[in-house]
Amino acid sequence: MRTPLVILAALSLACAAHGGDGRISISQTDIETSPFVYVITNSGSYMLTGNLDVGAPNMDGISVQAHDVTIDLNGFAIRSLASATRSGIVQSNKWSGLCVRNGAVSGWDGSGHAGIRALGDGNRVEDVVASGNYDGVRVGNGGLVVGCSAISNTHYGIYSGNGSVIRGCTAWKNSSRGISAGAGCVVVGCTARSNETDYALYAGDGSVVSRCAASVNEGDGIHAQSGVVVVDCAVWTNNGNGIEVRGGSVVRGCTLGRNGAGAIAVGEGSLVEGCSILSNRNVGITVGSGCGVRNCTVAYARNSAIQVTYDNRVEGNDCIGSGDNGIQVAYSGNYIAENSATRNDIGINCTVAGNAIVRNSAGQNTNANYSVVGGNQVGPIRSEAANV
Repeated sequence: MRTPLVILAALSLACAAHGGDGRISISQTDIETSPFVYVITNSGSYMLTGNLDVGAPNMDGISVQAHDVTIDLNGFAIRSLASATRSGIVQSNKWSGLCVRNGAVSGWDGSGHAGIRALGDGNRVEDVVASGNYDGVRVGNGGLVVGCSAISNTHYGIYSGNGSVIRGCTAWKNSSRGISAGAGCVVVGCTARSNETDYALYAGDGSVVSRCAASVNEGDGIHAQSGVVVVDCAVWTNNGNGIEVRGGSVVRGCTLGRNGAGAIAVGEGSLVEGCSILSNRNVGITVGSGCGVRNCTVAYARNSAIQVTYDNRVEGNDCIGSGDNGIQVAYSGNYIAENSATRNDIGINCTVAGNAIVRNSAGQNTNANYSVVGGNQVGPIRSEAANV
C-alpha cells in the first residue's frame, strides 16, 4: 500500500521542478544549494522564476554542459554581486545549440569572461540586455544574436564567431568594440554609439554590414577586412575613420559626416559608390589601387575630397568646398572623368604623369581650377569653368 504513495510523491516533486509547459524551473534556491552555480547536463528547456544573484567569487551563474538547451530568462536577470567574477551563462565549444532569450545579465566583469559566453556552434541569443560585464554577449561560429543591447561592458559589447548573424542590436558605451563579427557574417540594423576605443563595429572577411548606424565613437565607426559589403549605413562624428575596409570591398549608399580621420578609406580593388559625405575633418574618400569611385558627393572636407593612388577610375563625383583639393592625383594610371569640383582650394590637382583627365568641370576654386603636370592625357581647357 505504501508504493503508490512513494510514486505520487516523486511525481509531485517532478511537477514542482517544471513549469506548466514542461520547462524546468531555475530559482535562487537552486544556485545556493549547487553551490553557487547551476549546471545543466541534459538537453531541454529551462526557465528562470526570479532573479539569480551570485555572491561567491570566481563562480559562473549557469553552466551549460549539454547540446540543444534553451534558457528563457523570463524577464529576469542573472547578476554577479562578487568582486571577482566569471560568466553569467557559460558554454564551452564542446556543446552546441544553446538558445538564451528574454532577460538580462550584469556584473560579470572578470577578464576573459562574459555576461553570456556561449562558445559552441549554432547558438542563439535573443532580446537580452548585457551590461557591466567584461564581454556583454559572446557566441561561437554560426551564431545568431537578435534584439540585444550591450551597455557599458569593459571589453566588447557583442562578439560573434564566423558565419554568424547579428541583427537589430545596440552597443552603447563599451570600453572596446561595440560589435565585433567574425568572417562571413551579416550585421544588419544595428547601432553602435559612444564606444570608447578600437572600432565601434568590426566585421571579418566576406561579411555584409547593412543599415547600421555608428556615431560618436572614439575609434573607427565601421572597420572591416577584405571582401566586405557595407551598404546603406550612417556613420557620423567618430574620432577615427568613418568607414575603413580592406581590399575587394564595396561601400555603397552610405552617409557620413564629421569623422575625425578619413570619411571612407578602402583597400585595393574596391568600389565606393553613391555615398554622401559632409564636413569631414580630414580627407573625404581615400582609395588604394585599382578602385572605382563613382557618383559620390563630398562637401566641405577639411583636406582633399577624393584622394587616389594607382590605376583607379573616378567618375561622376561632386567635390565641393574642400579645404585642399577637390580631387588629388599623386600616382599614375588613373582615369578621372565627368567629375565636378567647385569652391575647393584646387579643383583637380594632378602632380604626376600617366593619367587620363577628361570631361571634368571645375569652377570657383580658390587657387586653381586645374593643376595638371605634363605627360597626362587631358582635353582642352576652354574657359575658367570649362570641361577638361
